[in-house]
Amino acid sequence: MITGRIEKVPLKNIVPLYHDNISNREMSKKREYLRDNCYLLTLEKDPVENKFWLVSGYPEYLIYKEFNENYDAVCFIRPYTNETMQRLSVLHTLFTYQTSTWFQKHIYIHKLVEDGYSSDRIADKMNVAKTIIENYLIHPDIPKNIVKKGFDNKASFPNLDRIRRLRMNKVVQSRLFEKAVLPRSSPDRLTTDKLQKVLWVYKNCRGFTWLNIDDQWQLIVNIMNYKEAMINNYSSMIEEMLNKTIIFDETYGPCSVQIQ
Repeated sequence: MITGRIEKVPLKNIVPLYHDNISNREMSKKREYLRDNCYLLTLEKDPVENKFWLVSGYPEYLIYKEFNENYDAVCFIRPYTNETMQRLSVLHTLFTYQTSTWFQKHIYIHKLVEDGYSSDRIADKMNVAKTIIENYLIHPDIPKNIVKKGFDNKASFPNLDRIRRLRMNKVVQSRLFEKAVLPRSSPDRLTTDKLQKVLWVYKNCRGFTWLNIDDQWQLIVNIMNYKEAMINNYSSMIEEMLNKTIIFDETYGPCSVQIQ
């Protein structure tokens, strides 16, 4: 059982330990609620400086600041622990409310690993499976330059890990990595949707691995442009179907008459 005290704290003295990616719709609901109700922010008082570490209640903290930056929020202040315990608390908040990004969870799990916590121990603290925790760690087999580009361009690290697990030619795998970390604005970026289609072919077409490197890559490029290929394919099918159902009359031109 966590003990503590309830008191008012100036928002200017509160320092968030994390950031939440809550939707605009949820934020609007919280705003309406907070206009007539109070929410206790969970804080830890820094033992040295005059500041309070925000452990839980980041969306509410932002809304209070919107209302009045000089506002004194009613908070639950629990005893100061340490950075490791604070990370565990924040990570628990991130897993509980499911509004954080992969990257946010990765940061705290990575720091806890650096603090000496194993994946098993973190999973036990979060009450989740070990594999879930490991999904938020970056595997050492992913090249460092790809990791850097991934961070810079906000790539999907789960996608990078899916590519890493593929037992394919290293040259082809390297090209997939590069496509996955292209800037978001690039039409050539390997998105989750495109990667899914590549995996369908890779896992279900046995002959894929028999192709040489250039042919494998050419096929992958075609798969990544599947929307254009599908439109062209179905346009051709539609045209063929229409040709079968149209009788051309030299006098009146084409007319839509079904052939019996």
